[in-house]
Amino acid sequence: MKKIPIYLKLAVVFVLVILSAAAIKGGNGSFDFSQIIAYVILIIAVFSFGLFMMFSLENRKERINSIKDSLRKQDAHLLNIYQFSKFFAPSVTEKIINHIDSYLITQIDYRIEDTDRSSESLADFFDLARQIKASTEEQRAVKMRIMNNLEEISLILKEVSFKATDRMSGYEWISLLALFFVIVFGLFYENTNSLVCIFIISIIATALALLLFILRELDRLHWQEQYWVWNPLVNLFKELGLVPYFPEIIFKTNRVAIKKIRGLTKARIAIYKYPYPNFKGKKIKIVKV
Repeated sequence: MKKIPIYLKLAVVFVLVILSAAAIKGGNGSFDFSQIIAYVILIIAVFSFGLFMMFSLENRKERINSIKDSLRKQDAHLLNIYQFSKFFAPSVTEKIINHIDSYLITQIDYRIEDTDRSSESLADFFDLARQIKASTEEQRAVKMRIMNNLEEISLILKEVSFKATDRMSGYEWISLLALFFVIVFGLFYENTNSLVCIFIISIIATALALLLFILRELDRLHWQEQYWVWNPLVNLFKELGLVPYFPEIIFKTNRVAIKKIRGLTKARIAIYKYPYPNFKGKKIKIVKV
């Protein structure tokens, strides 16, 4: 599904709330017990929504920051392996760089929550490293360090996979949406149909909707992914002397703007023939940005 910009979603919410607030007449001017109950419910809903939203946003931000740190550690380990490979014959370095490229491509092809599916490529990497012939004491020490880096990457792979699949439950989303609609209904109930009241209600409802949209993007790991996923990956590919690789789907769904990726001049774009996760018939084209 094509990603709809948050600002467009907010514009739709704002317009819908304005129209609804203008059409729905709120309570009468008299102050009775039912209004007291409405105020109490509204206050409880606002407090609960704010508390729940604050906790959820903080939790999702910590999750995304933890995954980001793990991925950058993996980048460092891969770069270390590449540098260590230079202690051996050029043919070994070429094999290492080709396998790093293959490993990264496999990892990128899969969604981040399916990171563990690239473990087979990592296992092949271990086999390649074990087959490296070390003829000197220095090369044996370097080979051991390559193996240590691969072991660290293996741990990172499990960690990222676990955290990426730690999504918010349906019960949490239902609770947040229920509180959101209670708040909006309460605002409509107290609507006096004045222009100022309609405008304020629309602003509040749109702001609350913005928090929900941001939380959803954080939970799906799509929030600002261009900056914490793709920009660092471009840097890693360039440090390895490789052309950066991207799945076409991230551009088609408006998740990432290719022209806004820092330092990108040329890219390999993967075009998938079949729906995810079937990569048979995949084609790769090189484009200039």
